[in-house]
Amino acid sequence: MASQLGLMEPLDDSTSDWTSYDERLASYLKVNKVPDDLQVDVFVSLIGPKTYQLLKSLTAPDKPTSKSLTELREILSKHLSPKPSVIAERAKFYRAVQRETQTIAQFVEDIRRLAQTCEFGSFLDDALRDKFVCGLRRIDIQRQLFVEDKHLTFQKAIDRALAAEAAMSNAATAHDLSDSAENVHRMQGGKQKPKYASKSGKSQPCYRCGSFKHDAQACPHVRATCFECNRQGHIRRMCKARKEQKKQKQCMRTLECKPQLDLTKLNSVDVSRTSPIMVGVNVEGTTIQMELDTGAAVSVMSHHQAKECFPGIRLQRTTMQLKTYTGETVKPVGVMDVLVRHNNQEARLPLYILPQNGTPLLGRNWLQHIRLDWSGIQGLCKVSATPGSPPAALEALPRRNSDLFSDELGTIQGEKASLQ
Repeated sequence: MASQLGLMEPLDDSTSDWTSYDERLASYLKVNKVPDDLQVDVFVSLIGPKTYQLLKSLTAPDKPTSKSLTELREILSKHLSPKPSVIAERAKFYRAVQRETQTIAQFVEDIRRLAQTCEFGSFLDDALRDKFVCGLRRIDIQRQLFVEDKHLTFQKAIDRALAAEAAMSNAATAHDLSDSAENVHRMQGGKQKPKYASKSGKSQPCYRCGSFKHDAQACPHVRATCFECNRQGHIRRMCKARKEQKKQKQCMRTLECKPQLDLTKLNSVDVSRTSPIMVGVNVEGTTIQMELDTGAAVSVMSHHQAKECFPGIRLQRTTMQLKTYTGETVKPVGVMDVLVRHNNQEARLPLYILPQNGTPLLGRNWLQHIRLDWSGIQGLCKVSATPGSPPAALEALPRRNSDLFSDELGTIQGEKASLQ
């Protein structure tokens, strides 16, 4: 071996996994035409002292050089890269969804990587296509791909989704530039009337895009999809849902300065023997059983469970402080922006992460966006007497308060009134 082709560094498990290293090593031996009788010696020389020490332990009492190259590679493969459970790997694959900060290209890279250990075989392209379409964050892009049905391949789905993403990005940039130019013209004009007015003679902006240059009927964004509410007919800047959220934020400024919300977990005080009401909610592709708690201002989850369920979601800082039923203050370790799905509804909502362990709570901030099927929730329509209120006492109430339960008109006692 007078001259070597390529560079083969020792194995570093912090930068490379064994499977990739083994593939590169096989190519290195092949391209440099290493003779069969020297391949074992070259192999143990290249893997580095740390991996060689491991190999000695795995082959003891025999020396590594007494084994063939195939045997050495199999020994290290079984130890460093054991075969994972196909069911577990497919579960990870099917739970994957596009995150808020993730582009479509990055999402494709993620699901391709997850599919490597799923052993889909000839079904691989269909599995990737289905996971890609179902895991997309934007519903409007999903609708476009659903139209194609079985004729849609994985590559076609990627191409069309990337084109839609690029079109939305370009449109948003164009809107921002147009809005900036309009704002400059308005500032330069001072208190003068706008140059463009509606047909009614009033200087009102178009409710679809906010422009003064045309009426709503002539707006080019008649069929545009809003990035805020996913409805057609207006752009995000003019979305009523967004304006309503701004109003709510303005009303809560006093809370933002010193945020403290009630986390009234009713079952923290033993006042009832009834079972908690549990609701299954799909959060980032994983079904989470959450306890319905209308006394809790926000939805919460323990830090331990959040790390297990959502390892890829970044925890953001928050100044929010929560107050329990007994008056204790709980400070969340952070907040996650998660995708919530329930009964054909979808919304991206904040999930506050607590240091204490406990059952996840479904609070009022999620209930404002996700409607529950109250008739189907077990236990809401059941009324049971507490141990201190036997049925006989309940039956005696009408007799003791006959004036309240009478069908005749009653009189107000102890108050004076005049008719005018």
